[in-house]
Amino acid sequence: MDLRPLMKLQPLAVLSGRKRGIVFQIPACQLLWIGEEGYKLVKEDPRRVVHAFKVGLATAALSLLHYYGVFFQASGVDGLLTITTLLSVFEYTVGATLGKGLNKLFATLLGVALGFGVRHLATLLPEKYGVVIGLSVTFIVKARFDECFSAFMVSFTLIVVSWDPDDITLKAECAHLIGILAAGIAGILICIFVFPVWAGEDLHVDTADNIDRLARYLEAFGDAYFQESHDDGIEALKDYKSVLEYKGKEDSLVNFARWELRHKKFRCCHPWDQYLVIGSATRECAYKIEVLNNYLVSDVQTPLELRMKIRDLCTEISFECGLALKEVAAGLRTMKSSLYSEMHIADAKAATETLKGILKTGFWHHDEFLDALPAVAVASLLIDTVTCAAKIIDSVEVLSTEAKLEKPDPALTAAVLTNPFQMNSFNGLVAGSEAAAAGIPSANVRAYTLDLALVKGKIVVCTLEEILDSRNIKAANEKQAGGMITLDLAST
Repeated sequence: MDLRPLMKLQPLAVLSGRKRGIVFQIPACQLLWIGEEGYKLVKEDPRRVVHAFKVGLATAALSLLHYYGVFFQASGVDGLLTITTLLSVFEYTVGATLGKGLNKLFATLLGVALGFGVRHLATLLPEKYGVVIGLSVTFIVKARFDECFSAFMVSFTLIVVSWDPDDITLKAECAHLIGILAAGIAGILICIFVFPVWAGEDLHVDTADNIDRLARYLEAFGDAYFQESHDDGIEALKDYKSVLEYKGKEDSLVNFARWELRHKKFRCCHPWDQYLVIGSATRECAYKIEVLNNYLVSDVQTPLELRMKIRDLCTEISFECGLALKEVAAGLRTMKSSLYSEMHIADAKAATETLKGILKTGFWHHDEFLDALPAVAVASLLIDTVTCAAKIIDSVEVLSTEAKLEKPDPALTAAVLTNPFQMNSFNGLVAGSEAAAAGIPSANVRAYTLDLALVKGKIVVCTLEEILDSRNIKAANEKQAGGMITLDLAST
């Protein structure tokens, strides 16, 4: 229930004056609304609550230092400068604190120093010249350091406005600078060592999530498109649209990640720029998916009987691309190189070549050309999607190499990637007892009793029933038939 309309009917706090104080009365409905909003905040991202706690902790620490006179003089200007400096330096992530925060801290120190300089000059010159000097300094800083101008302007204005002619001493000026420096250092240390939020880690996780969003849509697209009525379940997979809007956040996280120290599995010289390459390839693939989704929900559709002629190939392409991208996303999450993504994308490319041949020859009659156009466009987009998925895989592989991520076992990689033929995705398995040559009982299948026509292009599942039944001889026979893989269930 949205209680915000109720807030417009009555104020958040009703003040009633009394002789000995003021009583704050907050309506119960507004307390409920505050509680609901707080619960949503914690549920969406608990780190925001932790960040608020860190800001409160830093503010309380500086208040205590100011109260007991550590680094600070007992003046309101010192308190304003320190708290302002802390709030300007403190950012959500460590990278943002080190990147933007240090620049703002430098701007604050510069504003204080120039403010003291203008005050000294004002004592030596007539009053109007002091105003001209102050405006000139402000213009120069505004032109060259526009991003940190607000921090500079606040500190510069506080020093100039709070000018006390009787307190122009080097000791007072050093106390101001030390207090500001202490506030900035306190903010940086708390941000780094108290429940830190790393921009590099967020960038890495978001990149894997974006690739996974594309994978889940591609896995479901084939089944959704080649049916009479589209399943509404695919509507839930439209979160791929967030990939198209990620560019601005991606650039910010990359810039902040460059400032961060070594943390977890991210080294000091981690190749952050490669994430921009991956992001570009991911968005290119997302644009292809956006067009595919337009054909999926379009009112103009190719008749189902025509679509069924290319269903198997299109479904295989979409599904294999989805599996390849899912493998890549899983590898990124675990900081390991993907093992099976190359195999899935190779299967997708093989199906693509077959689909191209069908499109060249035409799967429609002459009078069905216009009806077949939407399906032809979908098939062409799926072919382009394979190219985009391959770009993502290649860019992630470059990241894995440069970041020195954990590599899979070379022997296992060779076994997976050197398969000399493309397996049939629908009829890939055959039991050895069902592949006996003519006249051979199924219980007596041995090394040279397999029917080569039945086992060609299949994975033969067989058992080692006798010691003399050599696995090597049987594997050699299968290789002669077309290079199959034997799964010996007795040894597992």
